[in-house]
Amino acid sequence: MDSRREDTKHHKCELQDGRDDIVTSFIDAGIFINIRRRLKRFMMISPSHPLTRFYIKSLCMFRSEEQRHLIKYYYMIHPMSMFVFVYRIYMSFILALNYFVWPIVVPYTPRHARNYLFMSIYPSYLVLIIVSFITGFPERNVHTIMMNPKSVSRAYLKSHFSTDVLSLVPPIIRFLTNKGVLNKKDVRLRTLRWVLPMLMYCRYNYFLETLKEVRLYTGFSNYLFLVIKSILNLISFIVVLTTIVYRILREFSVYKNKTAGEFAASVVQVVMMVSHGFHSSELLSDKLISILLVLCGFVIHLLVLVYTMEIWYKFYSCENMQNTVYDAVDAFIKYKALPVGKRKQIFLYLNFKYQRKFYKESTIVRITSDALRREVLVRISRESTQRVILFNRLPESILEKLRAGLSCEIYMPGDVIIKAGMLGRSMFFILAGTVVVKTPQGKEVCYLRDGAHFGEISLVVNVARVATVVVVTPCQVFRLNRRQFLSVVRHYPDLLRQIHTQALERYADTTTLHTDEPELTDRSELIQVIDPDVENRAPE
Repeated sequence: MDSRREDTKHHKCELQDGRDDIVTSFIDAGIFINIRRRLKRFMMISPSHPLTRFYIKSLCMFRSEEQRHLIKYYYMIHPMSMFVFVYRIYMSFILALNYFVWPIVVPYTPRHARNYLFMSIYPSYLVLIIVSFITGFPERNVHTIMMNPKSVSRAYLKSHFSTDVLSLVPPIIRFLTNKGVLNKKDVRLRTLRWVLPMLMYCRYNYFLETLKEVRLYTGFSNYLFLVIKSILNLISFIVVLTTIVYRILREFSVYKNKTAGEFAASVVQVVMMVSHGFHSSELLSDKLISILLVLCGFVIHLLVLVYTMEIWYKFYSCENMQNTVYDAVDAFIKYKALPVGKRKQIFLYLNFKYQRKFYKESTIVRITSDALRREVLVRISRESTQRVILFNRLPESILEKLRAGLSCEIYMPGDVIIKAGMLGRSMFFILAGTVVVKTPQGKEVCYLRDGAHFGEISLVVNVARVATVVVVTPCQVFRLNRRQFLSVVRHYPDLLRQIHTQALERYADTTTLHTDEPELTDRSELIQVIDPDVENRAPE
């Protein structure tokens, strides 16, 4: 990466780049120019909006979308602007008041206080109707952003326009009733006054989508979001049932003295199937309501089960996949009648590789680019390659090419990585685990752990191995082959000659070490290393 930056350090790009702020080209005169520009940017597409990254894949597409908005649909509001995001949060707060506060507060609040408490709900709905006509929307089926005013108006008229308008009727009815134009005792009028506000629940999906956008914006946990959404759905369902039962049964004299709290407790008891509540009169409507509540309770129990299974499946999906793989491996072992020791070794390998988080490596390789995989490999192996003495004279650009050619391998306890007397054609870097270096006679020389390396002499010198390396604990290593090394370094003959000289000196020192080293009997002497370079460098 550093070499690429050096190559372009003195480069002067001749490509014509667009202006960073396109708004200044459209708003360049008039009063309050800075305020108008900020307001326009606030209503244009923003990279901070949580949905922008799903529809706009590049900076060029982002600039094109800005130009399309300003040139063709200047007076429309972009659906992925921060204005829309902030307004949706405000409107969701108003809807939450209507869904969870209004049904509870209304029965216990005097009429004059009720009017002041919910004064902001109906004007907010009026603003929502106006904003919906001038705000575009993402077309999920074709993955585009619709900004055409006719298409936006047509889509809104077909969806929420009628329910939004009917939700504004209750304050008009209340105003006409207070003026004496309408009769307060009219049953149909009273029914409309509590039925029409229930139409606001048609916007419940709007409320949930806004919560999802907030989760994406804040990085909130998806599992916790599913729990909160399930609880909100359950509460909303019970609130709607309680409101309907309360408004219907209050028309009968038998229930005139019952409070809203008693109705709510009775509905919850019947829905949860723990009691029949106080619905024990001989009225046909009361019996029908009891049957309806029992059926609704059955539906709620099913919904709770479905939500629980969804959360459980999402939370434990990786573990479930791992258990499936383990069961398949176990069945294979039994079918092949493998010994117990081999079975333990196989499961030890699986546990070490996946760390109880199973993933499909072929899928990851297929969906990621070659450049990204090389970058990950370079980042992981950077520290290990910097410790190799033979690589000290190599520039960073060559080291990056060597890191990109590494291959990952996993060994289990008892596996022999290299054996004394065999010709060496590769070196190894320990990413995780512990190995022991032994002489041809079986004497332990030292232990190598995370970040250590061994076998580097075989990259440039065609000699036999003078030590055996045996795995002690499950070990993950990177292998660098001689062919890969020479294909990168052959373009630098002077460096290759220096590395060859250092390798011969290193080989001579290693041979002397094995012939002159005294016998080690205490195991603590094998683990304790005075020079840190000794632990990270094994005899060849």
